[in-house]
Amino acid sequence: MADAFANLQDKAADLKDRLTDTAKNVQGKIDQSRRPVADTLHGAASTLHGKAASLEATADYIRTHNTQDMLADVRACVRKYPAQSLIIAATFGILVGRKLKGRSA
Repeated sequence: MADAFANLQDKAADLKDRLTDTAKNVQGKIDQSRRPVADTLHGAASTLHGKAASLEATADYIRTHNTQDMLADVRACVRKYPAQSLIIAATFGILVGRKLKGRSA
């Protein structure tokens, strides 16, 4: 009976050691992956913060400018960048044309 009890204690101690080693391995893996995950989340937050700031600036512009001011700004931009403006206008025209053609079909 004493031998069976000693054997049981040895098995329990062995199981305890294996569980401790497994817990340490899991903890190590979590610690290794924690930094890259945090860096990824930080990058995503920075990107979203930048996009939010851009959207806020756009909202402020719309709030503070009437349509005549916006049209004057567009005209100034077209004068400053005529080639790019033509490309944008042509692309927009093609997209609108395709959309309208798709509706009539």
